[in-house]
Amino acid sequence: MLVTFRLGSLENAIWCPTGIDPHDFEKLTFEMDKTYEPDDNATLKLREAEFLDPIRRPLYPDDVRALLLKEGMSAEFVWLRLCDLKDDSVFGKLLNEPEQDFGVHADDVLPLAFRDDNERGIEAAVLVDEL
Repeated sequence: MLVTFRLGSLENAIWCPTGIDPHDFEKLTFEMDKTYEPDDNATLKLREAEFLDPIRRPLYPDDVRALLLKEGMSAEFVWLRLCDLKDDSVFGKLLNEPEQDFGVHADDVLPLAFRDDNERGIEAAVLVDEL
């Protein structure tokens, strides 16, 4: 049996040292890493993209925060799971249903636009008017 815990689910866990040598588990942790490894190269490349680090969810690095932007509507933050990289364009799967009616919904795959603000750093957005 193999169980994988994502780091985010363990943020309140308490480690009880038992004197166990972690090297005894190297074969098992290697197998777990292989199980968690994605099948597609796009996800691997997106995990290596350091420019995305400031907008990644700290304990879930495949998830990024972005603004939904549509003319005449208030901007809204949403979470997207990075899923594809095509022709230098980054795509993410919308993880939550927006509060407003932007015409996009949870599970939609959306292109991300980026800008680098000198004060706030990198920001991501989905330009809904351009979909």
